[in-house]
Amino acid sequence: MTPAALSYLTQLILAALIGGYFVFLVRRHTDPPPHLRWLARFFVGLTAFIAALFWEAAALFALRLFAVFLQVPLLAWAWLCVLQFAYHFPVLSPTWRREAHTGPTTCCCCSCYGRR
Repeated sequence: MTPAALSYLTQLILAALIGGYFVFLVRRHTDPPPHLRWLARFFVGLTAFIAALFWEAAALFALRLFAVFLQVPLLAWAWLCVLQFAYHFPVLSPTWRREAHTGPTTCCCCSCYGRR
């Protein structure tokens, strides 16, 4: 294990504990608020992204490429969830409802266009 892998491992454990707590809160409620669901999804995506970073740092050279391919979609998923969390916290305003739907779509389209 490299020093980078140990660093990612500690981050992975911390993100998994925080994410697990938020998932526990979502499952405990019969009707959880939307911002809590988006926050739980963000931490699940962040935990998966950090796991891919750990995999890249700890794996042999030939297997690292698989982890790198997973990093961008996982980070995009976490980014989308934290963006929706920002719109839904504490409550989604009716005046921002349209922006909450078109904003992430526009950002995703710009991200896909920027890869060319």
